[in-house]
Amino acid sequence: MPASGGRPDPARAGRDLEELRLASIDGVDHCTVHCLCLYCCFEPGWTADRIQGRDEMAAVWRKLVRFAGKPLPDQVMTLKAKLRAAPRNIPYISEYFEDRCKARLFGGLAPLVPAVKDMFDGEPGLKVFKANGDEFLRVCRDIYGLRPDENVLDVGCGIGRKTLPLTQYLTRTASYEGIDVARAGIEWCRKRITPRFPNFRFQHIDVHNRHYNPNGKYSAAAYKFPFKDEHFDFVVLWSVFTHMMPDGIGNYLSEIRRVLKHGGRCLITYFFVNDESTRLISGGKSSLNFRYGAGEYRVLSSSIPERAIAIDERLITDFYRKAGLQPTNIYYGSWCGRQKSLSYQDHVLATKE
Repeated sequence: MPASGGRPDPARAGRDLEELRLASIDGVDHCTVHCLCLYCCFEPGWTADRIQGRDEMAAVWRKLVRFAGKPLPDQVMTLKAKLRAAPRNIPYISEYFEDRCKARLFGGLAPLVPAVKDMFDGEPGLKVFKANGDEFLRVCRDIYGLRPDENVLDVGCGIGRKTLPLTQYLTRTASYEGIDVARAGIEWCRKRITPRFPNFRFQHIDVHNRHYNPNGKYSAAAYKFPFKDEHFDFVVLWSVFTHMMPDGIGNYLSEIRRVLKHGGRCLITYFFVNDESTRLISGGKSSLNFRYGAGEYRVLSSSIPERAIAIDERLITDFYRKAGLQPTNIYYGSWCGRQKSLSYQDHVLATKE
């Protein structure tokens, strides 16, 4: 922290860093200098593992490793000394880099992107946040026929990972409703996205989930969506039933049918337990080892089952039948080690007749 106790402007910290970066350092490119700045000036305990967890830092760390076990150039040692003499920069350089990366990746939507540390709804990182959103829009539009003028319900909207690309696709006559059990994500989206895109609205649903909302008031097996009947053209649950027990899934499918218009579609992702995925898991091919449980579902964690759940495909088929939804497309994912797939998770598109 600065000696005065105040918080310096990150832009000022960035300008200070930029002045050091622009210094002539023979044989060391600017990208590596950026990494050296980070490596040398962050708080004690900053390690390669932590650096690798951030998008822009990961690439420059790989350049830094070429110095491992070798004396650093005199110019770099001088830079290191300058950085250590400028403690006001220490807490804010990563914020400066993150803002720069946001602007480069998201352009005018950068202010709507949360900090990497707040990305609870998937793998943290700016590049993967954008890649996930781009994949979501591409699949919904090109594979499942989402139209720009449709009314969309996003169950499990998270902190806007899937929402941002939709702001550029859905028209003003369309509507988007996002609901999630994680209050922090809803508050971020309400504060950042709705003021700019008023047809995008968000609600917190206080449904119990041991992984995302352990103090939730309502059971997923009995919860009723806060929307009128036959209101939506397209309902999506992307990585929601992969964190829900079977009794909740059956109820949610009934609620989806209720809020869908006739002819409306729902897109839901799963980890399916079937003969093929069981064989691949047993053979050590799967990226997820669902080692606990048997019968209707398997989990990664016996203490927090909702961390990730794989459901018997036959059970899900029965749930769709009971709910009155007709599956029309099934695409199996790569999560269990399949060589050819549309996406990571298994997809089911169904319609309400």
